[in-house]
Amino acid sequence: MRSLAQKELSGRFFVGVTTTSALDTVEAGAPSLSVFNRFDEAEPAYQGPFDRTSLLEFVDKVSEPLIRQLDLPNLVNLMQSGIPLAMIFSANKDERRAISKDLAGLALKYRNLVNFVTVDAEKHSFLLGHFGLHMHSLPAFVIQTPDDVFPLNPVSEIRFDTVDGFIRQVVPGL
Repeated sequence: MRSLAQKELSGRFFVGVTTTSALDTVEAGAPSLSVFNRFDEAEPAYQGPFDRTSLLEFVDKVSEPLIRQLDLPNLVNLMQSGIPLAMIFSANKDERRAISKDLAGLALKYRNLVNFVTVDAEKHSFLLGHFGLHMHSLPAFVIQTPDDVFPLNPVSEIRFDTVDGFIRQVVPGL
């Protein structure tokens, strides 16, 4: 692992290898590989086989954020991509992070098929009406395709299995 980190990854990332409990906040167990990106709302963790090819594929896949924070500059890029946009709306930062953590596996599963973002509902309150949302109904999950908007039923919990089924239901071809 140390050799892979030094030879293959250190040119692109700040890399460290540890066997201590220094990273106890990561709920991946050992052995695992965790990727931290200050622009990512999720902390993807790899728990598959520890071979060079598998590890490099994972790192390449998550080198860009899985779940970004929505801001106006990236909103334009996301909308122009033509890829469905999955949005987690909440006025609470900790709540957005918790939901992102739960949905990180989905963001990885649908990488390059669906873009995931968190939306600070207070900062971007002007978006709520466009998606048929209200502050009192948060948190909320919405998928916007180039042709339509699909809010998750407000009585549904925003959890991995619920959102996975919802994505497969509303995004053609998945």
